[in-house]
Amino acid sequence: LANGQKVQRECVITNLARTLRTYRSEAADRLFPVLTAQLASMDSTHQAKAADSLSTAAREGALADSDVSSHLVPFVVAQLAKGGAGAEPWVGTMLALLGHRLVPKRQLREQVLEL
Repeated sequence: LANGQKVQRECVITNLARTLRTYRSEAADRLFPVLTAQLASMDSTHQAKAADSLSTAAREGALADSDVSSHLVPFVVAQLAKGGAGAEPWVGTMLALLGHRLVPKRQLREQVLEL
C-alpha cells in the first residue's frame, strides 16, 4: 500500500472489511497506520470506498475500541474537520464508530465533540 501500487491499493480497500473481520486486531494494528497515512493522499473515490469498508467493519463488529483509538479516530476527525465534499464519506464512518461505542470516552470528549 505504501509503495503506491494501484492494484494493491484497490485490493486492500476492496477487501478491508473482510480482512478486519477475519484477522481482527492483528489486521487493524498493521493496516491502520499505513492506511491512514496513505488515505490522505488518495482521491475521493478511494477515500469513499475506504470509509464505506470501515463503516461496514464497524457495523459487523469487526473492530474494537482499542483498534480504532490511536489511528482511525484521529484520521476520521481530521477528515471531518476539513469539511466539504471530502468529509462526507467519513460522516458515516464516524456514525458507525459512535453507534457501536468504538470511540473511547476520552477521545469523544476531546476530539469528536470539538467538531
